[in-house]
Amino acid sequence: MQWAHPRERPLMIARSAEWSPEAPTGSPPRAKRVDLKLGVDLYNASESAPEGNHLGWASVPPAWQVQPHELTVPKLGTYRVSRLSLVQKIDLDFVSADTRKPIELLFTDSTNQTTGNLKFVLPVAISERREGRLSIDGNLGDWTATSPIQNGPMIRMLDRPSVQSQTAIAAQIPTVLYSGWTPDNFYIAFSLQGISPSGGQAFHNFVDYQQRRAWGEDLCEILLQPILLSGQKGQVFHIVCKPNGTITFERKTSEQDPASPWAAVYGAEIRYAVNAMQPTWNGEVAIPWSLLLGKSTETPRLMRFNFSQHMADTGQSASWAGPVDYGGDEAFMGLLHLHSPDILRH
Repeated sequence: MQWAHPRERPLMIARSAEWSPEAPTGSPPRAKRVDLKLGVDLYNASESAPEGNHLGWASVPPAWQVQPHELTVPKLGTYRVSRLSLVQKIDLDFVSADTRKPIELLFTDSTNQTTGNLKFVLPVAISERREGRLSIDGNLGDWTATSPIQNGPMIRMLDRPSVQSQTAIAAQIPTVLYSGWTPDNFYIAFSLQGISPSGGQAFHNFVDYQQRRAWGEDLCEILLQPILLSGQKGQVFHIVCKPNGTITFERKTSEQDPASPWAAVYGAEIRYAVNAMQPTWNGEVAIPWSLLLGKSTETPRLMRFNFSQHMADTGQSASWAGPVDYGGDEAFMGLLHLHSPDILRH
């Protein structure tokens, strides 16, 4: 009878990630740990409404502190999606390249003791303060001594195979990302593969979106949201870069206006340099803090961040934190720790 019973396992998607710093301590003050509230959408594919199930952390990267280990899932509605929340703490003193490894959640069905796993990537990385002059020329020569925040394939965006397999599927090509900052600017540098041959696509100064996902040309998207030590969050910014040197910049306006959630920022003093030599596309972006923070003079120590790439030849899209459904999804973003050498790490 157990063999004949339908295997109606639930489907899960990591849907949101809320980051907030602990109260800063020391001199100069800094937050040693950050709190994460992870939102998970769970779809009950069963005709019954089971209760007493459990959802917990099966595998987490270094620097993550699992407490509590799991939660009891409230009674699930039949054929309904439930939003669940898991909490976590990350110790910034122990962030390394391993902190960007995949995470795994485990769902246990109390009725028949079957389990289901969900794998995704929610990276935490270090963005070091840079000293001296940085040339924005697209050659990446100033970044060779810097540890990249990504060096390998990113995660393909959500599709049927990834949802059905409940895993994060790696992209087919590698990506190299760098991040740094100075008191004046925040920097992103990248080296991307898989761009179309020169003349193989048309370029324009806008982005063609289909079902919210960028389409039809090679481009990359950057999502940013600074977080101050007080816990106050700045606006969410969305940047689109193209290999022909075109860049668009917009900010989130209001959660109450889903029809027009973004507003273009004109005249922004963003510097963007590109060096696109097929099949490699190198780029550097410098964004003034005055643009990201407005009138605030405090340099943040945390940055919600995501980076995604769309390839025209294959139609494939991939992201740093994911899988996500589209590059402008500000609900699910990884985290950068803006570290300064004058702040000792224990």
